Amino acid sequence: GNIFLASRNKSSDIKLKNSQSKYHATMIQSDWGHLILACGLDDSAQYTPPTQTAPEARFVVRGVPESALAWEITPTALIPLEMQRVAGGVQISLKRTSVFHRFDQTAAVLICSSRDIEAQVQMVINQTKSPSAESSLSLAEKKWERVRNVLTELTTLGQPLPNDAVLSRFVDQLIAEAQKKYIEKDFHMSSLLSARAMQIMRNIQFAHWLHAKNKIQHPNSTPYTVCFQTLPEFWRLMARVGLSSQDSEQTFIPSAEFENLADMQNAGWQRELTPDQYVTSYLELHPAHQGTSGDYALRLTCIPKTDTDIPVIIRNPPIKLHSPKIQLKKGDLLHVSGYVTVDQPIKGSLQGIRVYDSLFDTPGSIIWKEEQGWSSFQLIREIPSDQEFQLTTELTAMGDCRLDHFKFKILKSTTTELAKPVPPPEKKSSTLTNSLEFLERLSPIRSSKDNPAKSQPLLPESKN
Repeated sequence: GNIFLASRNKSSDIKLKNSQSKYHATMIQSDWGHLILACGLDDSAQYTPPTQTAPEARFVVRGVPESALAWEITPTALIPLEMQRVAGGVQISLKRTSVFHRFDQTAAVLICSSRDIEAQVQMVINQTKSPSAESSLSLAEKKWERVRNVLTELTTLGQPLPNDAVLSRFVDQLIAEAQKKYIEKDFHMSSLLSARAMQIMRNIQFAHWLHAKNKIQHPNSTPYTVCFQTLPEFWRLMARVGLSSQDSEQTFIPSAEFENLADMQNAGWQRELTPDQYVTSYLELHPAHQGTSGDYALRLTCIPKTDTDIPVIIRNPPIKLHSPKIQLKKGDLLHVSGYVTVDQPIKGSLQGIRVYDSLFDTPGSIIWKEEQGWSSFQLIREIPSDQEFQLTTELTAMGDCRLDHFKFKILKSTTTELAKPVPPPEKKSSTLTNSLEFLERLSPIRSSKDNPAKSQPLLPESKN
């Protein structure tokens, strides 16, 4: 089970003893007792959440008087809970009953010594349990109609999963039983059956989303892997990509291999450094990893200026790298790919190192935060209108990472002409040193590690 440790503050987070748990809770304390509000969280919940249930959840709460009792509050029932005195306070357990998970996405636990409070809460539940059960049943019915329609479409597209038929029959049975219990005025059981049906639906949705996400490594690689409902469009896009990949693919930014600074400058690559009194940022061509082709990778680094004044939060990205702007046509299918490695974890921001494009901006970012070896990414973009396209890579805080082998390809175009990069703007004197024009003046420095090839540094930091 998951153990929550509650402090005695009037409103405080309940810290988990098990740091690997995906469940979090908050305790609110008043003169009449404690209220614990718990919820299930998951790394992928902003896309398609998993089941977010648990057969048991355990809370350890400090400062509970001997006379106190505990209840789980639901819209259809007030359920007594067992309490056990343990080191550090009182342990309260939500344990699985029959086929129903006691923890289903959220939970509310009331702890108090007053029987009057219990009676008041029960009176409110008696008034709400019938409409609540009706709402739960209606929600399950409507959700199942929507999920089933998408499943039918996915099957037509040749993307069924092995357990779809079995799970679908189970959902039908649960909803039918929930309808029966509601008619019998067993509102609590009807609500539990409706919730169980929606748990199975979340299982179905998550399995299909995970199947699609694994094809492209990251949900933001396409606009159609952000939720279950758009998965049919994702598989249509993949079919188009598969057919288009048989055509001749054309890379139109050769300098994206990051092998030559002069080529990057001529192609129109730009960098932007944000001055900061606490950190130093720089870019350089760094010897590539042995597992990649070519001699160099592009390194982005941000480090504290001193060992004493280390910032906790970096509010503005220290480094931005912009690709040349590319003129694209309506109907083009653009494929961007590349490799990223994080040599030191990104600290001071939740955004890490992120890659995004001008079509979806930062909400469409692919993000890396923890230390890791070389990993690939891809972006597949259907161009809705004639426009300029630009890729941006940001190091949003302190850390060390490298980029390599960025490739830009049109998999399918409305024209037979090769798309051309937009010419870089004429050089102007500016207070922002956001271009690479200074690179030609820098003499190479030979590296003595990783690769005998020479390392080509960039200017350490921008100057105002």
